[in-house]
Amino acid sequence: MDIIYYDINLAMESPMADTNRDNIKESTEMTTKELITKIKTPGLKEEIKRELAIELNKKFALPFSCLIFGILGLTLGIKVHKAARARGITIGIIIMIIYYLLQLAGAALTETGIISPWIAAWFPNLSFSITAIILLIITAEETKLDFRASDIINKFWRNR
Repeated sequence: MDIIYYDINLAMESPMADTNRDNIKESTEMTTKELITKIKTPGLKEEIKRELAIELNKKFALPFSCLIFGILGLTLGIKVHKAARARGITIGIIIMIIYYLLQLAGAALTETGIISPWIAAWFPNLSFSITAIILLIITAEETKLDFRASDIINKFWRNR
């Protein structure tokens, strides 16, 4: 059997077409321009403005985090370890969980009005940028990071 042409009949008035008519979008679905326009709307509740502001900042902060994770991954992956290969995967998962928790905490603190949306969206990037730069310097100098919690606690107690 050789089929060259096949006709498909599509119903243009479907239930899916009705959902797009409302044009009511969630803050996560809005474009940058729509978010800025909505934030500038007079008479908007403060809670909604904070939610929109955090989404606006996330639109810029999350892509920037890819660069930070690239630098962080470079510094962590450049050292050759004799130990198992699973260490890198474990460290990567732990880093992603910490980043995600910082993002969630920032969003929650912004929604309650404790911190500004800019700080909430950019704090995880800032903290991981500092960590990545420190690790990059340590890797470039080929020094060992001698970090033990017991040493820090002992130094702290000796200074008191």
